[in-house]
Amino acid sequence: MSLLSIISISFSWASSVGGGGDYALIQDAIDMAVDGEVIEVTSGSYSECLDTLGKNLTFQGSGFVFVDVSGCSLGEQSDHGVYIGLGETVYFSDISFENSDGGVFYVDSSNLFLSNVDISDSGSNSTKGAGVYAINNASVDISGSAFSSNGGGTSSTNTVKGAVVFLDDGASLNVHSGTIFENNMAYQGGVIAGLDDVEVTVDDVGFLNNTVLSRGGAILLFPTSSTSVNELNISNSTFSGNTVYVQQSLSGSSGGAIYVTGITDVQLLNVDFDNNSSKLDGGAAYFEGIGGTVLIDDCSFENNTADHYGGALHGRSDGSLAPTYFEISNSEFVQPSSAVCFGTGSTLCGAEGLGGFVALGTPQSTQQSHVGLSILNTRFEGGEADNSQEGLGGAIGIYTNTDHSISIEHSEFISNRAELSGGAIFIYGAAELNVFASIFTENRVEGPSSTYDRYGGSIFADSVVSVSISNSLFGANYVEQGNSSDGSGGAVYAQIVSDLDVYNTIFSENESSSKGGVLSFDTVTDLEIINNNVLSTVAADGAVWLSTITSGEITNNVFAENLAAALVTDTSLSATHNDWNNNTSNSSGNTIISIGTDGNIGDSPGFTSYTADGNFENDNYALDCSSPLIDAGLYTDSSSGLCSNNSLLFGDIGAFGGEHFVDSDGDGFSVLFDCEDDPANGGLFAYPGAAELESSSACMIDADEDGYGDSNASGNVIAGGDCDDSEEFAYPGAAELDSTIQCLLDGDGDGYGAENPANQSINGGNDCDDSDPLISPGIPEDPATGYDDNCDGSLTLVDGDGDGYSATVDCDDTDANINADADELCDGVDNNCDGQTDESTAVDASIWYLDYDGDGFGEDSSSFNQMSCDPLDGYSDNSDDCAPFDANSYPGAPEIIGDGIDQDCDGVDQQPDSPDADGDGLCDESGISTALDQDCDGVLNDDDFDSDGDGICDDSGVSVAEDLDCDGILNDEDFDSNGDGICDDSGVSVAEDLDCDGILNEDDTDADGDGIDVDLDCNDQDPSLGALSEDLDCDGILNDDDNDLDGDGILNEDDFDSDGDGICDDSGVSVTEDLDCDGILNEDDFDSDGDGLCDDVSTPVIDDSDCDGSLNDDDCEPLDASIHPNATEIPNDGIDQDCDEEDLTDSEEDTSSEAEDSGIGKIDLPPVGACTCSTSNEGFGFERGWMLGLLGLLFYRRRKD
Repeated sequence: MSLLSIISISFSWASSVGGGGDYALIQDAIDMAVDGEVIEVTSGSYSECLDTLGKNLTFQGSGFVFVDVSGCSLGEQSDHGVYIGLGETVYFSDISFENSDGGVFYVDSSNLFLSNVDISDSGSNSTKGAGVYAINNASVDISGSAFSSNGGGTSSTNTVKGAVVFLDDGASLNVHSGTIFENNMAYQGGVIAGLDDVEVTVDDVGFLNNTVLSRGGAILLFPTSSTSVNELNISNSTFSGNTVYVQQSLSGSSGGAIYVTGITDVQLLNVDFDNNSSKLDGGAAYFEGIGGTVLIDDCSFENNTADHYGGALHGRSDGSLAPTYFEISNSEFVQPSSAVCFGTGSTLCGAEGLGGFVALGTPQSTQQSHVGLSILNTRFEGGEADNSQEGLGGAIGIYTNTDHSISIEHSEFISNRAELSGGAIFIYGAAELNVFASIFTENRVEGPSSTYDRYGGSIFADSVVSVSISNSLFGANYVEQGNSSDGSGGAVYAQIVSDLDVYNTIFSENESSSKGGVLSFDTVTDLEIINNNVLSTVAADGAVWLSTITSGEITNNVFAENLAAALVTDTSLSATHNDWNNNTSNSSGNTIISIGTDGNIGDSPGFTSYTADGNFENDNYALDCSSPLIDAGLYTDSSSGLCSNNSLLFGDIGAFGGEHFVDSDGDGFSVLFDCEDDPANGGLFAYPGAAELESSSACMIDADEDGYGDSNASGNVIAGGDCDDSEEFAYPGAAELDSTIQCLLDGDGDGYGAENPANQSINGGNDCDDSDPLISPGIPEDPATGYDDNCDGSLTLVDGDGDGYSATVDCDDTDANINADADELCDGVDNNCDGQTDESTAVDASIWYLDYDGDGFGEDSSSFNQMSCDPLDGYSDNSDDCAPFDANSYPGAPEIIGDGIDQDCDGVDQQPDSPDADGDGLCDESGISTALDQDCDGVLNDDDFDSDGDGICDDSGVSVAEDLDCDGILNDEDFDSNGDGICDDSGVSVAEDLDCDGILNEDDTDADGDGIDVDLDCNDQDPSLGALSEDLDCDGILNDDDNDLDGDGILNEDDFDSDGDGICDDSGVSVTEDLDCDGILNEDDFDSDGDGLCDDVSTPVIDDSDCDGSLNDDDCEPLDASIHPNATEIPNDGIDQDCDEEDLTDSEEDTSSEAEDSGIGKIDLPPVGACTCSTSNEGFGFERGWMLGLLGLLFYRRRKD
């Protein structure tokens, strides 16, 4: 294995940037980094764009590190500075970033972890995700970081979605561990914006003072696809001061902190929302068409406001297939004192329209009103719906339809107000309204408007199919009649209801300035008012006002102390077995009440305690055992209480009797007031006023709030015995005057303090522990007890284990190793007495390493290591993973031999076993020399494509896996990839079908498959040879690179016809006419083929210039082929043809050679070349000499060529 390969699979590699480190620039470190490398960035400022190049890297800042990526143009928007987009996983820790004109991180199909990272002053009016832009299933994890002043401005040109984080196409975000987002600004999504199929998880995060122009001051989820499914989970976090700040011309200005639309799973757990606001709906959050339920548990909403609907929350549907439901539990909704802002129109205490805290649906659209609500153990206090046109539901306002229901259980509505109807709750059009075990006090319908009628001081219900109110309390609620309008139903108003039931509910001190001080019901099909208390009502026209009731029953109720007619009806209804006591009148209208008939009585109810003083906590509506209401009613009782004279066979009159009374432990107290109603938890012995042990006495009534018998006390209170529960300074154990000494409690019988002195002498109330008879004034102090035995205010301390800590502060004074100064250990013991065991600061706590790939082995990283006594999810107890992003590589993993990867983390990739195990130079199996067959595969090296068996083709260096036959053609392009001579696809011999195209060679116009027709191909059986036009001589060398174009063995520079086209290169004459291309046609050329030999006589042209067979030295005319020593003399022509220096005369015929010539008949001639002026022979002399000279020059040129 190469050194580079070994380095690439090791995770211990590290480099540094800046401060004299390995690199000056971060990108330089990235360029040279290996996968898994840790890059330490030292303190300083850096200005550069970064691309992690598909490498898994960790960037660790040291000191203050600031990276400015302004001006970069990376990513989909071309305005981000750090590109992470090739599937890598990247960590950044302890580094600050800025991009003044764009975003910082662009993450595509990759994973980004940010720890203690700061991004501020980044973004523009168009940049999505100034902090992080993540798409295509990217995963982003942010912990302990800060993001401030990012995004765009307040101008209308701001189009930013997600000032800090933008998500789309399956991206996920996990933000946690104290991360803060503050003062960021966007068009929509002041911090986070998500589009399609995104997942957002938030835990322990602060969203502070972020702003948008349109939707979602902090978070926006706004899908663009109808098939998108998003997810939002928020826990243990705070949203404070987030705002939709918008010009009035813009619409959709909702969701002061959160805006969610489209199919989305939503969960909010232990989240605080305070001082958030919107210009339209949902001061804290807005949800539309999520297709399910928004789960809200253990959350707080305080001082959130909206200019339209839902001061805290608004929900609406997107048709029946995408409803929106709220399930709210264990939460609180609180506004400031409503007296400060109600009706002023300036400072809001909720919403200006529907729902001071919560609004669902709209009156304008049934498509948007497929909504429902469930509330459990939640408090609503101080909410307002302040609008003369739409002031409906001071706490909750709902427009829904008969497909959906509303449920309210174990909740409180206190001091909420509406200007028109429903001081606490307004509901229109539900299938069911169920109110159970809930308290409504001091809710009001009032305001400056006098135009519209007002209804329901606490609850208004219209067109609801079924209404049920049971085991609840309505106290001091009020509805106001305007100058020209009506006011009806001081506690509850309902109309157009099919089934309306009111059971076991207490109505006390409610008021209407018109009619129905308690209840006002109009147009009800079936009405039951059974086992209720209607007490101390103030109304102009009836405590209970009933109109258009088809069928009604009024039974087992207490009507007492009402400053109005107790019952007003326009039809005759059944009213039996009720107690009518001290009312202005018992009835008015068509229902006649007669005491003594139909079970009706007129006695004082005989409650345990009741006073009409506006304080409902000191009232106990349980019947005294002597009450005439016991067993005086109709039906049977579900609970007989603690009175032995109370039979279950006969119903009691009043709210604590009858069949619908809920008292699970049977102690006679309603589930509404009982501090413990579960018999399995001792509920029978826990009820207001019960004499319980100190450790379980929090249920007691404490009317004077002196700490004795307090129904809402925290901690321990002393059981019973308050001699005057109207005087806060009189209680058992109080330091009283002698005249009131009888109130002192002597619970331990030691003579100090007494509940009932019984004329015995009791000392003053100075027993410092009246539960222990061994502790009182005068008792000798015992240091061993660790208590103030003698009540003198001081302790004689004992240090039992001698560790320097007394028993009063030592959590284990028997073990000297346990005290406040001890080291915490991982032993399941609170060693340092801080109330915790085995915390992460224990001296022997283990280091746990992040196990990103889940293979059981972790990575050592100072940014992500955790200390813990116990195992942590996602962490490992070791840092031995050599490939932390590969789940198949870890110590002990099965090694894949020869794949270049070190699966078992031993530092090398295991190679195949040696084929020559004994090292004798012979293959173990074949016996062939390893010099001839290196890899002993039975194929000799000369014939073996991969002779050394390393999986790499010897010639090409390509992996055998990619090129099986090592022919230089990769498998996916090779017709015969394994080189067996058979076409892979057809099974035909390659020899018969060279290109394996299914057409046999003889029928194939392109047999070799090189794309060149057979007529134009150099060799249609050889794909390596190209077209004739590109390679004239088909030698595999293209014309431009070929020194012998026509392949005739003559280099182009020496070849008269270099391209072999039969045309002379220089003259353009056909080679057939001028064989040697010397410009002389063959018939005029002595050496027509240019071979240097005369064509006719085969003498060298250089020695026989005129090719007459006589060498130049012997030829008197070497340039005239007709003149030479062997020529035949022509008589009398004046020419010496035979070079004997004589011309033959007519008298003789020269038939002999010159050697035999006698000279007879010849004349003397001048020497050859001599000038003569003779004119007797034309053509001889000057003209003939000129011609011979020219011929000589031509022959000279040919010889040179």
